[in-house]
Amino acid sequence: MLNRVLVILAGVLLASVAVAVSQEAASTDVLTGTWNLNTNKSSQSGIERESIRIELAGDQHKFVYDRLGENGTELNWWFVTDMKGDCVNHTQVNGQPMTSKSCISRLGPRTFVNDTAILHEKYELSSDGRKMVVHTKFKGHPTGRSLPEQKLVFDRVLSQ
Repeated sequence: MLNRVLVILAGVLLASVAVAVSQEAASTDVLTGTWNLNTNKSSQSGIERESIRIELAGDQHKFVYDRLGENGTELNWWFVTDMKGDCVNHTQVNGQPMTSKSCISRLGPRTFVNDTAILHEKYELSSDGRKMVVHTKFKGHPTGRSLPEQKLVFDRVLSQ
């Protein structure tokens, strides 16, 4: 009888640990965190400073961008996506709507794309999770000239 009780208690304990581990895995994602543009490792882009914050919002991801162009233009926007390819509108941090959209598709744990009518961006995280590289191909220019592909390198901001 005592052995049976011990076996049942051990089973309950193992089940509790498994649930806790699966909940922790579900609440973390290698993409989440804050990423700062490393202009020294990136191609010339007209961007002086940029950060991307990615956080979980339920079963979706919230992206918050803070960008300062070399011409002094500052732009701050956000969007929430399920990362299944549907296009979502951008909203300025001050609440004003924007005409731009993101169409994010998750390709794997460390890779996703943003494929819009204007551009195709592929985001790839390094195996150690400290660097994110964004390859941008522009789909066309109103004048008909092609634009060069951009490579932006972002470094993860490590928690203090």
